[in-house]
Amino acid sequence: MVFNIEDGGVGVDLAKVVEAIRRADPDIVALEEAMGNTGRIANALGWRHASARTQILSRYPIIDPPGGEGVFVFVELRPGRVAAVANVHLPSDPYGLDALVRGGSPADVLDLERRVRLPMVERALAVLRRSTEAEVPVILLGDFNAPSHLDWTTASVGSRTQVRTAIDWPVSRAIEAAGFRDTWREIHPDPVAEPGLTWWAARPAIGAGDPRPGDPQERIDIIYARGPAAIRNSQVVGEEGRPGIEIGVTPWPSDHRAVVSTLLLSLAPMPVLVAVGQRLVAAGDPLEVTWRRPGEVGEQLSIEPDGPIRSLEGTGQAGTLQLSTAGLTAGWYAAVLRSRGGGIVSQARFVIRAPGAQVELRTARPVYRVGGPIEVAWAGGPGNRWDWIAVFGRTERTHHEALIWEHTDARIDGTVRLDAASAVVDQSPAGGRWPLPPGDYEVAYLLDDSDERVAEAPLTIVA
Repeated sequence: MVFNIEDGGVGVDLAKVVEAIRRADPDIVALEEAMGNTGRIANALGWRHASARTQILSRYPIIDPPGGEGVFVFVELRPGRVAAVANVHLPSDPYGLDALVRGGSPADVLDLERRVRLPMVERALAVLRRSTEAEVPVILLGDFNAPSHLDWTTASVGSRTQVRTAIDWPVSRAIEAAGFRDTWREIHPDPVAEPGLTWWAARPAIGAGDPRPGDPQERIDIIYARGPAAIRNSQVVGEEGRPGIEIGVTPWPSDHRAVVSTLLLSLAPMPVLVAVGQRLVAAGDPLEVTWRRPGEVGEQLSIEPDGPIRSLEGTGQAGTLQLSTAGLTAGWYAAVLRSRGGGIVSQARFVIRAPGAQVELRTARPVYRVGGPIEVAWAGGPGNRWDWIAVFGRTERTHHEALIWEHTDARIDGTVRLDAASAVVDQSPAGGRWPLPPGDYEVAYLLDDSDERVAEAPLTIVA
């Protein structure tokens, strides 16, 4: 199931988010805009497995592999057998459909898509290409904030007000070129008879950001499958009684509808790996480590440097255990699976944080000229995929008021470059534009697509 729950799911009623998931009865859910509520929703469902880093929750164990880069996880649907599950949330602004409605040409919109959304989905596809084998079924779920080329065909012209010509939308085309199949459109091949529209949804009005009935609706929340996966069914979950809704909830809690697809998977053996339960660990807390080993004599699991070493003799070929971080100082470490001869079989890096340590944020310099790229560095972030770095005016605080931003892409330490290629927010007071005009600003590190700031740095732009 893919479900953009809108601003943490609390605008209407988080209990209705939980009810929608229960009624859809999925095994795996990819959330968007979870804003720190991934674990809370899993707990309400009674599910033991949730990844705040990727906003994925599951009835089955979730394993965050070293090569996943916050893009995908393995879900162990049978003991020792897995599928890869990836979650994507592409920028909403500037929105290509809005540009069309305002009179933009298809060529202008295609240029916008190639600049704003295509590079981000290509990064995710590159990770999946590098880190998943052909025999592994891969499920790619997301709010892509872009229509599909399968919906904007010659036959569908005129079926909705905005569909005035066939458009070869780049994001869906790139996903298809990477070997993925659209689960909804495979089961419902006629985009006119069964459009499967997911945004907007007619939830109760809650104030700012309410969908407007005159806005065009589109299918932008999609589940794709690649590899040994047979698609059996796909349904839209949304407002009870609305056309096209097969699973309904009242009141509906989000401005997006959800999609649930049923797939028959030929699962792949879990690859040899070591994985950690979290990338940022408080000093002294135990570290959860999952492994699958080749099964040779003398293999060991350790925290390096200077951490505990555990022999894997008699443990079976795969398992999960807790390793102590007591006595280790703050800094970078790795959970390492070593062979009998001492060679590294697999490793997963993580950070131990000193008690009371905070995220550090700084710009490369305090003053920039108009149009110059703004370089921002951070250290000690929690490693969530949708933590983000944004520039605000000095009095603005909410995500709708950010002027320009980039996600941290699950990195604990890193840098971003804010420039013309970065995302902007059309609803912001300044209209979200580049270059930013002269003035005083703040750069902020915010958690999990939310408004929760954990670090700030001043910024000045001069002519």
